[in-house]
Amino acid sequence: MLSLEKLTGVLERIIYFNDENHYCIGEFRDNQTDKTTTITGTLPSIQCGETLELSGTWSYHPQHGPQFKITSFESKLPSTLHGIRMYLGSGLVPGVGKGYANKIVDYFKTDTLRIISEESARLREIPGVGLQRAKSIKKAWDDQQALRDVFMFLKTYGISTGQCIRLVKRYGAQTIQILKTNPYTLAHDLDGVGFKTADKIAINLGLPNDGPARIDAGILFAMSELTGQGHTCASPELLMEKSISLLDSDIKRIEERISILIKEKHLIKLPTTLELQLPEFETAETSITNSFSSLLKTRSTLPTIAIEKAIEWAQERAGFEFAPEQQAAIHSALSSKISVITGGPGTGKTTILRALVDILKAKRVRILL
Repeated sequence: MLSLEKLTGVLERIIYFNDENHYCIGEFRDNQTDKTTTITGTLPSIQCGETLELSGTWSYHPQHGPQFKITSFESKLPSTLHGIRMYLGSGLVPGVGKGYANKIVDYFKTDTLRIISEESARLREIPGVGLQRAKSIKKAWDDQQALRDVFMFLKTYGISTGQCIRLVKRYGAQTIQILKTNPYTLAHDLDGVGFKTADKIAINLGLPNDGPARIDAGILFAMSELTGQGHTCASPELLMEKSISLLDSDIKRIEERISILIKEKHLIKLPTTLELQLPEFETAETSITNSFSSLLKTRSTLPTIAIEKAIEWAQERAGFEFAPEQQAAIHSALSSKISVITGGPGTGKTTILRALVDILKAKRVRILL
């Protein structure tokens, strides 16, 4: 196993940067040797002019020579005027190029970055920087810092850079505080991040094992897993069984939190079956029901069809006789405003659908899909 080496210096130039995974190839000036070298690795929200403390290993590229592959890094904001100019003019803020960067640095000198961070309203003292531009600079600054902080906070838990970016887009500068208060937000808000990952973060933060946030997140995650298996709702017994297995917690505690989740409308109890479902599925099913109801109330615009003769015609066209169940399905579909064709593999759904389409097209009915 290669031992890690450390470098400290300034990022002089970004040669390549991938916005999706934040993989970067850059020119780096080593403080110790004052020589530039190529560095490669994941550097979220990085900007030219920053001082970086890198850990990694050396490799040799046959075309580009020696490169330093980064395994981890720490960033320090530039303190020299040259570094600040480079940093601010590197594309950190949309609409602030080298010209405005020079104006800002000429005015505030080495205090520039502190002014942006703590007294951004003072940016309007510079000619040409109005309210909107000052707000834009401050927002870009906060977003960059938030993304960096989130990445450093989550990097040990296997959360990808893309997922970190989605979190910051959703929660902005409050992301870290939200995650520290309730890391189970991850399991709810990020596809691909399960309850166990969020639970590991919570344990490391010292959050209680039987706290409401953990129990609630586990119950809702268990319900989500059941929906992933095809259940748009589940019996309380099934949800309890799944939640107990996931949480390894007191049964009464889980029952209590399920009742509270129902009361707060995070879970819906169906009035007829008393089964439970997530609100989004209740909304979807209600919407479908309302749509079906509207369709059933409207007058049909289909032309008159002699159904028995149409089925005979479709069989001749297909070259074989349909099974009695298939004939019944076609008859039902042609005489009803709404039909749902369902069945396992090989039961003839495609044959039924093809016959219906052929018959309706022969009657000059427009097929939408």
